[in-house]
Amino acid sequence: MASPTGGPPPAYVVVCDLDPLRDPGLAYARRLMDAGVPVTVRNVPGAWHGFELSAPGTRLARAMITHWLTDLRAALHPPL
Repeated sequence: MASPTGGPPPAYVVVCDLDPLRDPGLAYARRLMDAGVPVTVRNVPGAWHGFELSAPGTRLARAMITHWLTDLRAALHPPL
C-alpha cells in the first residue's frame, strides 16, 4: 500500500524497553523517518520481546494490542 503521495507506505514500529532489539528498532524507525517515511513509534515501558504473546492477559498486553489494532484499523480504513 503506497502513501497518497506515491512514496512508501507508513510504518508502525513497536519497541520494548527490556528487549535487546529495542535500540536497533529505534534506529530503524529513525532511518525510515530520515528517508521521509511516515512512522508511528510505540515504546512499551517495562516490556520484553513477545510480551503480548507470553502474557496476553496482562493489562499491558491488552493495552498494547488495543493500540496497534486501532492504528491498523485507521490505516486500512482511513476517514473519507
